[in-house]
Amino acid sequence: MPIIDAHIHLWSHDMARYPDIAWREAGNSRLPAVDGSAGRLVAAMDAAGVAYALNVQVPWYREDNRYHLDSVATYPGRFAFLAVMDLDRPGVAERFEQAHGTLGAQGFRVHYQEIEPFAAGKFDDLLTVARRLDVPLQFLGQTAQIPALTQVLARCEGLKVVIDHLLHPNPVASPEYAAWDGFFALAQLPTVYVKVSLQVNCSKAPYPHRDLHDFTKRVLDAFTPQRCMWGSNYPLIPEGVSYQQVLDIVRTELPFLAGEELAAVLGGTAATLWQPRT
Repeated sequence: MPIIDAHIHLWSHDMARYPDIAWREAGNSRLPAVDGSAGRLVAAMDAAGVAYALNVQVPWYREDNRYHLDSVATYPGRFAFLAVMDLDRPGVAERFEQAHGTLGAQGFRVHYQEIEPFAAGKFDDLLTVARRLDVPLQFLGQTAQIPALTQVLARCEGLKVVIDHLLHPNPVASPEYAAWDGFFALAQLPTVYVKVSLQVNCSKAPYPHRDLHDFTKRVLDAFTPQRCMWGSNYPLIPEGVSYQQVLDIVRTELPFLAGEELAAVLGGTAATLWQPRT
C-alpha cells in the first residue's frame, strides 16, 4: 500500500505570478515566510517514500488555484486537491461544482469561523452538491465547534466529513479529555473521518510526542483505522522538525498500530477519498 500524505499546503512567494489575496488588495502578503513550494515538498516526499499528497488550498489564495494547477502540471500524479471556497460570494455551490469538474477539486475545506453558518443552514445547497458528487467536506475546528459540527451532520445525512488535526488535542486535558466527548460521539456516524495529524504542534512533549499517544489510540479505537489517515501539515510544522519525523510519528512510533491497520492510516483510507490528478 503506498503512503499518502493526506494534508499538505502549497504556495509560492512569487507575487508577480501568484499573488495572495492580501497582496492583490494591499501589497502586503500574508503567506507564511517558510518555503511552501511544490518542489521542496516533492523532494521531501521522495526521500520519505510518499507516493502523493492532498493539497489543502490555503485560505490566503481562496479560489485562485493557479499555483496548484501549475504544480500538478510540473509534478503529475503527485497531488490531489481540496478546495477553499469564498463563501461571501453568491453562487458558491455552482462554483464548487465547476471546480470539481474542471480543476479536479475533490471536496473543500471549511474553517473555524465558517462552521456556524453551515450549521444554521446557510449553505445547504453546497452540502447537497457535495453529497451528490460524493466528495468530502473537511472541517478545521476545535472543541468549541463540536455542537455546530454535529448540527451540520444532522442537516445532510450520508455526507462525508473529515475532521482536521485530531480536533486539536491538548495533552494537558489528559486522561479524561472531557471536552472532546462530543467528538468521540461522532464516531457513531460511518461517514466521519479524522486526520491523524498536527501532533508536532499540539504536543507538550518532545518527539515522538508520547503525551498524545493515549488520545490518538482513543481516536483510532473509536473511528477505526479505516476512517483515520495520516497527514503532515507540511510545511506548517515547527522549525527543526523534519518531514520524515512527522511521518514516523505514526509509521514507527505508535506501539498499538501495525499491519493492515497501519497501512490504512498511512494511505489506505486516504486513497478511498482522494486520488491525484494527472
